[in-house]
Amino acid sequence: MTKVMIFGTQDPLSSVIRKQLLARDETLVLYVPKKNQTTLLDPQRESMFQGDLLDLGRILRGMIGCEIVCLCEMPEPQVTWRIIEAMKLLDLTRIVCLVKPEESFMSDQIPETKTTHKKARSSQMTLSIRMIEEAMCDYTILHLPAFFA
Repeated sequence: MTKVMIFGTQDPLSSVIRKQLLARDETLVLYVPKKNQTTLLDPQRESMFQGDLLDLGRILRGMIGCEIVCLCEMPEPQVTWRIIEAMKLLDLTRIVCLVKPEESFMSDQIPETKTTHKKARSSQMTLSIRMIEEAMCDYTILHLPAFFA
């Protein structure tokens, strides 16, 4: 049985991922920024860890004993850096990232008709992905098909 820490639990896709992991007999730690943001699907094998996404100490405490980190939604670069930092301190090397279609564009590929905010968000996601790729860890980045948008 593997212990997996999941970030991005407010994303609807996370419940699908959680159900699949629970069906495989995994133990899950859900990292949530605010209490009551997520409902546990299986209180026997899921626990919730509440904390600021930039608080390295809280992330470390939540990650203790985990073997895999799963990002159900790509965080901003500052949060990505904190997660990578915590992983390195705990010698945790496996990370899985789910990237939705609107997050996977390079900022210069987004048509001019799209908003500046979307370009900025895409640029941040690209930076987060690059940080993970360069973090010297065992990573999987899943670029999801359009129907997950």
